Order: sequence, then C-alpha cells, then structure tokens
Amino acid sequence: MGGDFAYLDIVFLAMVAGFLIFRLRSVLGRRTGTEKRPPDPFQAPAEPRRLAQATTPAAPPAAERAGASPPPAEAATGALAQGLRQIAGGDPSFTPDSFIAGARTAFSLIVEAFAKGDTKALRPLLHD
Repeated sequence: MGGDFAYLDIVFLAMVAGFLIFRLRSVLGRRTGTEKRPPDPFQAPAEPRRLAQATTPAAPPAAERAGASPPPAEAATGALAQGLRQIAGGDPSFTPDSFIAGARTAFSLIVEAFAKGDTKALRPLLHD
C-alpha cells in the first residue's frame, strides 16, 4: 500500500519540475544565434584604440597648463576654425576671447557653489 504513493510522488514532482523549467525558459528566453558575443575583457581592441589615438589631441604645453592664456582664436585651424566661423555667422557679436572669459567665470562660480553646497546659487546656472 505504501509503494503506490511513491510513484504518485515521483510523477507529481516531475510535473512540478517540468512546469518550473517551462516557466524559466519562457522568462529567460532562447538563443537564436543572432546575439552579440560579450567582449573579451582580456583582449585589447586594436581598431578603437588606434582611432582614439588619432583623434585625441595632444596635451597642451606646460605654459598653457600653468594658467597662461590660450592661443588666439585666429590661430585656430581645421574643424575648430570652421566651427568658430559658423558661430560668428550666427551671432555677429561673438568673439572667442569673450566666450572663453565667460566660460571660465561660469565654471568658477559653479565649482565654488558646489563646493560650498549652495544649491540656491546652482539652480539658475545648471539644468536638471
């Protein structure tokens, strides 16, 4: 009499296991073969690094890093000069020197207010 219940237990547990496997498979999904492989953290990508080195500008000279004024905007070449011309075309009163001075002032105001924890002064200067 006790042996009959063992078979029912096995059948019931197999049904529960089948149900759980079915639910997990529907939640976790299936591989279709179009998934991207995760990047290998131990293999350095050759192409992006070469591209980054080619597009990264060189470090500024020591005199410029020490606080000396940047080179005049007239000395700008390439994409920078083209961008400055586009801005000047849109706003005739734009001058790179006044923009740099205003950016430095705004940067110092924001950093000082952040260091003091003055959120009232930061609110009109920053976006959410």
